[in-house]
Amino acid sequence: MMKKSRTTLKDIANQLNISISTVSRSLNDHPNINPETKKKVKDLAKKLDYHPNLFAFTPSNQSGLFSIKL
Repeated sequence: MMKKSRTTLKDIANQLNISISTVSRSLNDHPNINPETKKKVKDLAKKLDYHPNLFAFTPSNQSGLFSIKL
């Protein structure tokens, strides 16, 4: 049996003919994205059972670096 692949931002972007950035911003309720676009993105994400990859997520205020104090 073949394992079903996860839906990605790229999958949603390709189906709606918009950029991956627009998909990401729509899902994160960015204020500069047209409400109609947000709705289309969110509706398709739900239809495709999109779930964010939490291991790939790094908050924008973190560089991914850490320090150790001795």
